[in-house]
Parts: sequence; C-alpha cells; structure tokens
Amino acid sequence: MTHGYRDDARHTWLQSANSSAAVTGGGTVTEYGPRDLWAEVVAIYTEYVAHGRPAVTDMELNADHESQHQMWLRAPDNVISPAQKP
Repeated sequence: MTHGYRDDARHTWLQSANSSAAVTGGGTVTEYGPRDLWAEVVAIYTEYVAHGRPAVTDMELNADHESQHQMWLRAPDNVISPAQKP
C-alpha cells in the first residue's frame, strides 16, 4: 500500500502479487485484475470497527515453529480469526 496527495486529495494505491490493484482518491475507487482488493479493505475495516477500533497494543500474534499462528485481542483467551473473504 502506498498513499500520497494529488490535487489536495489523498490517494491510496493497493496491489497484490497476482496483478490486482485498487486506486482510491477524490471519492472514487478504480480496480484492476481478478481480486477485489477494495472489498477486502472494507471487510477488514468493518471487522476492526466491530471490535471497538482496538489499538495495536491490544493485539498479539503468536506463531510456533510449525508456522501455526493465532491472533488474539486484549487477552490470550480471546482468539480472533480472519474475516471471511467478501
């Protein structure tokens, strides 16, 4: 993700490894490629708001030597799963 300003409007460029991209700015979103990156951003933001807009310090990611991982929110017994793809 990259962002900057152009014509006094914030612009954001998102891209994935499979040649998909989304460009926002001036109230519009333009997408390219097979993956709907903007829908993924909206889903993640919606989940973030639903969890009360937690601070970075409220989350922890634990990983083991077998590449298994868990992310928890505010307490180790509150494991959260990734949002479903839109």
